[in-house]
Amino acid sequence: MKFSWSPDEDHNLYMLLASTRRIVFRLRNRELAKYNISPAESGVLLLVSGLEKNKATPSNLARLLMRQPHGISMLLDRMEKKRLVKKKHDLGKKNLVRIELTEKGLTKSRQAVKSNGVIKEIICLLNPQQRKSLERYLEILWRGSQEKLGTDLEAIFKDEAV
Repeated sequence: MKFSWSPDEDHNLYMLLASTRRIVFRLRNRELAKYNISPAESGVLLLVSGLEKNKATPSNLARLLMRQPHGISMLLDRMEKKRLVKKKHDLGKKNLVRIELTEKGLTKSRQAVKSNGVIKEIICLLNPQQRKSLERYLEILWRGSQEKLGTDLEAIFKDEAV
């Protein structure tokens, strides 16, 4: 028997997607707890390490992580207190802050990447063909959702976005 939240198939699909995300997030939270970081902190660390130095700003992080700027600022403040990141004020542009990883942040970032067993366990439930299909379908939804929101997250990676 197939589990169903409602008679509406679209709503069921939405609930399945949202519920799966929450479950995976909880599992990832447990996995990262041994390193004293959260999935949100891990996401910031991985993004900052992967972005060009001048593009790791609170504004860009908020957009990429689909979080409110105030929420990212609070998260970055906590991460700075934990000595995972440091904020560098841009002397050329008033009120512009760039985020850099500390040595401790870089170490935690590497630990988070190595400790991705729960992600691998879940993704490995799909065969390679299913993974590719899921990736294509999620990308369609991701792009369509961005369009509805009026955002272009890929612009952050282009030269004009700083």
